[in-house]
Amino acid sequence: MIQRRRLSQSTSTSNPVLVVLVTAALAITAAFGGNYVMKTQSLGGANVEVMNQTQPLAQGTSVVVEDPAVPSQGESPEAQRTVKEFTNDTPFSMFALTWEGETDTAAFVRAEREDGSWSEWYELDHMYEVEGAGRNGTELIFIEPTTRVQVNMSNVDMTAGGANSLPTNHGDIQPVADVVDVADVAESTGLANHVTDFDIVMIDGGTGTAQNIAPASYEGMPTVITRAGWGARTDLQRNPTIVSPVKTVTVHHTAGSNNYSEAQAPGIVRGIQAYHGATLGWGDVGYNALVDKYGNIYEGRYGGLDRDVMGAHVGGFNHNTWGVSVLGNYMNAYPTQDTINALGELAGWRLAQEGQDPTGSSWLGMSGSFPGSKYSNGQGAMFPNINAHRDFHYNDCPGTHLYNQMGTIRTIAKKKFDSLSKDPLADKDYESDMTLGELSAALGSSGDKESNDNATTQTTRTADGTTTTVHNANTANTANPANNGTSSIGGLLNGESEAIAATVGTLAAVILTVALANNALAGETTSIAGIEMLPGLTLDKITPYIGAVLQVAGKDELSSLWSSLEPLLGTANGTATGAGGAKYAFYNDGIGVFNPEQGEVHALIGKIADAWLQQGLDLGPLGLPVSDQYAANNGDVRVDFQGGSILYSAEKNTIDINVN
Repeated sequence: MIQRRRLSQSTSTSNPVLVVLVTAALAITAAFGGNYVMKTQSLGGANVEVMNQTQPLAQGTSVVVEDPAVPSQGESPEAQRTVKEFTNDTPFSMFALTWEGETDTAAFVRAEREDGSWSEWYELDHMYEVEGAGRNGTELIFIEPTTRVQVNMSNVDMTAGGANSLPTNHGDIQPVADVVDVADVAESTGLANHVTDFDIVMIDGGTGTAQNIAPASYEGMPTVITRAGWGARTDLQRNPTIVSPVKTVTVHHTAGSNNYSEAQAPGIVRGIQAYHGATLGWGDVGYNALVDKYGNIYEGRYGGLDRDVMGAHVGGFNHNTWGVSVLGNYMNAYPTQDTINALGELAGWRLAQEGQDPTGSSWLGMSGSFPGSKYSNGQGAMFPNINAHRDFHYNDCPGTHLYNQMGTIRTIAKKKFDSLSKDPLADKDYESDMTLGELSAALGSSGDKESNDNATTQTTRTADGTTTTVHNANTANTANPANNGTSSIGGLLNGESEAIAATVGTLAAVILTVALANNALAGETTSIAGIEMLPGLTLDKITPYIGAVLQVAGKDELSSLWSSLEPLLGTANGTATGAGGAKYAFYNDGIGVFNPEQGEVHALIGKIADAWLQQGLDLGPLGLPVSDQYAANNGDVRVDFQGGSILYSAEKNTIDINVN
C-alpha cells in the first residue's frame, strides 16, 4: 500500500502524487485474496451519547486515608496519606488523568461501590503514544459504575487546593479519617509536579450497541463488531494515515476492572474512543481493534480492518504495527480462552494479508522520542510478528498472565494464517534455490508466462502476496545501462572473481554481500523474463544487517536533503556511496537515491523500493531513478529509471517492472 504523504517539494501548484495518495487513503482497498472490498464504514448506525467530563485535580476534596496506594508528597504523615476525592451527580464508569507535557508521577484511583466500600487501588499507567501531542494522559480504565472516586499520586502535594469540608455522610465511609486543612494554591510548593498541573476525566459510554447490526465477515476474517455496530462517533473518524506494510501485531490491555458485562463492553469501547479522540485530541480510538473477555472483536480506528491504517498505541513504533487491546487487566487475572482464541484468529487473519508469518520476526525502528521507551530515535531491533506493548516500552502491558499466553496466540494465529494462504508457494521457501521450471510449475496458470527464461513478459508472486510482472522489451540486452553489461548479480553472489571485479564500488556489491553473509537472501538468482531477480529481497530483511556498512546520516554534503525525506520515508538509518558518485540513504520505509547525472535526489517508497532491490539495485537493468513517484493510469503510481520504470497498484497489490 502507498503512504498518504507528500512525496517531494515542487514549484508546481498542483501535486498529482498527493491527489492520488489522498484518493487511495479515502478508498477502501481490496481484502486478502483481492476478491472482496471491506466497506465496514458504510453500514450506518447511530452515535451513542457518551458522558465525558473533565475537572481540575486541584478542585477535589483533600482527604486523609489509612491505606493509600503510594505515599503522596509532603513532610507530615497526614500529607503523605492525603488523596483527592471527587463526587459526581451523574454516574460514570471510566477514569483517567491528563496533563500537559511530561510528568514523573505514579497515579492510582479507586471507586466507591454501591454498598459504600471501596474498590482496590487501580494503577493509572501513563500513555505517550503520539509524538507532539499537547495533551498527555494515563490509560482510561474501567472502574465500574460509581459516583465517587479517590485519587492517589506520588510526587504531588495532594493537600494543595480543594474543598474544605467533606459531604456530611462521608464519615460512614471507611477508611477515611478527616479532612486536611489546605493552603492557598497560589503559594507554590516548589515540587516538580503540582496538583494544578492535572485534570481528572470521568467517562461513561453506556451499555449496548447503536443498532442490531449483523457482524461482517470477509475472506476468512473472524466475526467482528463494526464501528457502526458498537456505536462509534462519526465526528471522530479523521482521514486515516496509511503506512505500509503492516509488519507486526502488537497486543495491549486496557487495565482497570475486569468486572464488566458483555452489554457494558461496547460502552467501554465508546469511552476509549471519546478519550483518545476528543480528550487527548488523537482524532479517533488509538487501537486498530479491541477484544473483550467474551471473545468479541471490535473494529477500531477508522479506515478499514484490511488496510494499513496507522494507529496510536505504541509511541515510536506506530508505523508498521497493528494494535489490538484486550478490555481488562491481566496482571492478576487470567485471560479467558475466548479472548486468546479471538486474538489468535484476528492476528492470523491480519498478518495473512501481509504475508507475515505469525511465528516469524521483523525489524522495526524507533521514530521520535517518547518517555518510557526502551529505544532511542533511530534505534531498532527484531520483534516477533505478534508482540506486546512491553516489548517496546517500560511497562507491564498487556499484563503478565496475557503476556504468558503470547506463544499460544502465535500458534492459533499460525493455524489461521496457513488456512488462508492461497499462494501456491506458501509451503516452499521462495528464497530457496528453485529452478525456473519448479517456479513455473508452482505458479500454475497464474499470470502471463512463457515457458523459457527468454520470455518477454513473465509474472510471479512473492511470499508477501505481491504479484510482480516483468516486461522485458529487449531480451538481448538486459544489463544495467551504467555498467556496460559487465556485471552479473548471480556471479557476484556465487563469488565469481570476474563478477566481483566488475562490481567493485557499487551499492549492490556491498549490500548483497552483507545480506548473503547473514542468510538474508538465497545464494542464487531467479530469471524472470530474462532478468536476474532476487524475489525474496526486501528492505525489511536487509535493514538489520546493513548498519555496519552505512555512514551516519547527516555526515555528508547531502544531509539536509536526506533529512527532508524523513517525513516521507521514516527514520534515516544511514547513507552509502556507490559507483559514479551515486549516493543512497536507507530509511525505515524506503530508500533515497542521489542521481549524479541529474544532481537530484529521488525517493523510492515501500513496494517500489523492494522491487528496485529485487532487480539488483544499481547493478540491475533499471539503473538509477530519474523521477520521483508520480500518478499513473487508474490510480497507480510510477517511478522512472535510466533503464525503464516500476509501476505499483495499491488496489491490486501488483508491481510492473518495465525494462526498456
